Amino acid sequence: TMRAHPKAGIVVPAITTATNPVTVRSQPGTAIDVLEPLSAPPAGVVYLMRVEYVDSPAYGSLAQGKGLWKLALNGAAPTQLTSDARGWQWFADGAVYGGQSTMDVAGGPNDVVRFDLRTMQLTTWFSHQVRSRLLAVDTTGAALVMGEAANEELWRAARPDDATQIWSGPTDAVRPDLYAGVVRTNRENLIEMLDAISAELSRLRRHLEADDPRLIELFEEARSVRERWARK
Repeated sequence: TMRAHPKAGIVVPAITTATNPVTVRSQPGTAIDVLEPLSAPPAGVVYLMRVEYVDSPAYGSLAQGKGLWKLALNGAAPTQLTSDARGWQWFADGAVYGGQSTMDVAGGPNDVVRFDLRTMQLTTWFSHQVRSRLLAVDTTGAALVMGEAANEELWRAARPDDATQIWSGPTDAVRPDLYAGVVRTNRENLIEMLDAISAELSRLRRHLEADDPRLIELFEEARSVRERWARK
């Protein structure tokens, strides 16, 4: 279910012919058919930023944000939550975080905001009167923001009144201390991903050591993954 596997999705194809008529559906619909012994999944919702593309003589094709939207996965009509041009970039801790305006191509000073999906309240989360890029939001809801002016400054904003500077240095410089700070902040997530990579490498090693003919299946899986990403 979505609650047990929040990063997973359920895809239901339209089947025109089947032995069991319950599974036949020629067109997408809103009905949910429950087959024993399974139970109905919890309702799913996707939050997204609507984008429209416009032509600019100076910059070419530009993607302009048209607000934050709520899309229920039961076929219901989308609901518009905001009507701004802000770039909504990150979901965490029951809220969506947004950065600079998509209309500001030059990159002027901007704030970072948090839209609470429970209360529908918009809160300015970080505002230092500089160009501010939202890099990530950790599992506690703290925003990682890069402030860009004469120098670059990396901040961790846990609350609107609680922003801690992690790093600062010349713009466009090589920044090993910056990278170390980002890695430490996302330590648990990175360890989880490294464990997953290690498991796959161990699987490959076992196939090589055993001269397993199923080795080709691993590379077929890798090709399928690459093709899926190429279509996104």
